[in-house]
Amino acid sequence: MISLSALQPTEDLASVRVSEAAILHNLQWLKHRVGPKKLIVMLKSDAYGHGLLEVGRLVDSQVQSIGVAALKDATALRAGGVRTEIVVMGGVHRTEDLELCSRLDISVLIHCEPQLDTFLALSLRREIPVWVKLDLGMNRLGFPPKRARAVFEALAASANVRGKLRVMGHFSNADEPQSVRNTLQRVKFDQWTRTLGVERSLSNSAAIVAEPLIEEDWARSGLLLYGISPLSQGTGRELGLRPAMTFASQLVDLRRCKRGALVSYGGNWRSPSDNYRIGVVGAGYGDGMPRQIGKETSVLIRGRRCPLIGNVCMNLFIVDLNDCPEAGIGDSVEIWGEANPVETVARTCNTIPNELLVRVHQRKFNHD
Repeated sequence: MISLSALQPTEDLASVRVSEAAILHNLQWLKHRVGPKKLIVMLKSDAYGHGLLEVGRLVDSQVQSIGVAALKDATALRAGGVRTEIVVMGGVHRTEDLELCSRLDISVLIHCEPQLDTFLALSLRREIPVWVKLDLGMNRLGFPPKRARAVFEALAASANVRGKLRVMGHFSNADEPQSVRNTLQRVKFDQWTRTLGVERSLSNSAAIVAEPLIEEDWARSGLLLYGISPLSQGTGRELGLRPAMTFASQLVDLRRCKRGALVSYGGNWRSPSDNYRIGVVGAGYGDGMPRQIGKETSVLIRGRRCPLIGNVCMNLFIVDLNDCPEAGIGDSVEIWGEANPVETVARTCNTIPNELLVRVHQRKFNHD
């Protein structure tokens, strides 16, 4: 009988490595960029796929606040020893969740009337910092700006609020710096909040890059912390950032195809000549690869760009090696990372870097 406890399984072929040195470099870039503004770094969706606890501990005490999507992430950070202020960007709806926020010193964002009513009806044992979200035209979350004064007057009278009230809005087109909607939303935000006597935040990552002179007390950064450009063009490298994540695998097989041979599911790629060299890589959509790829999507093998061909499979994809004759089984394949920017990969797949980052399975951290 085989003893399973005695077996030492090998690592998965597909791996995710995260450079803490890169994140710290990007954090210093951010601090310089936002100047005297306070900084909220966003750790939503497992810190954009980079590891909630690992990134949380790394930035602990180095920023004024950490933003998470849900209360479960905030409690996980507190349980992991993170002491920096944490704000739950989606807010909470239940009385018991507000009481937990009070006990663990977690800030909340209030974006709708039911949340406001629940908060005002409760008597918390310990007050907490409160953010209010205004809807500037995205129609996602937030109070109409004309409700801002009434909402803030109600909260100002509550004994549950610690310190100055805070208000945030959100650009819907900040990744397109020339969009007129950015100007309209900035003006609307300023119009409805300037005289409220509250702390304000409007900038997301894209606005930090494109509109650094916005008058506000807080700036919020997601992608920039991880070395990724939030704009629709360009890369983080071009901004002076360092991409923190490397998603890589290995070549697991080499093949020679006859002219006209069909490759992968659906046979939507056909070998253009006899003896055409292709390779099989040990990663697929089950590992976080996008299934839909563009004609320009490529990976790096031995420093050469090798185009993806055929449909991506669950744990495998196929590359064109005809111009990389030196490639061999076991060679490392950089799917995205320092040399193959995730921004470029995302554009060829008709998506955004955020989606690719959060889809990968967290496998391995590089503590450098």
